[in-house]
Amino acid sequence: AACGPGPGGHPVQERMVDFHGTQCGFCTPGMVMQMWGGLKQHKAKGGSAYTKADLEDLDLLAGNLCRCTGYRPIADCLKSFG
Repeated sequence: AACGPGPGGHPVQERMVDFHGTQCGFCTPGMVMQMWGGLKQHKAKGGSAYTKADLEDLDLLAGNLCRCTGYRPIADCLKSFG
């Protein structure tokens, strides 16, 4: 069952797929939840969309380890919300 609105997944999940941000899938739930939480928190503080500069430091991904993708597709996914 999808966990987002409509028949597909949440926009963060869909972008992870679109940007090929998953390989083995081990880190994916943590990455998705950390992105979702960070984006939601930013919006709750009155922020609009992230700027590219906000996303360049990639603090939203700190603490999650990925051994497969080299982080580039995951970072590109996150940056696409800017």
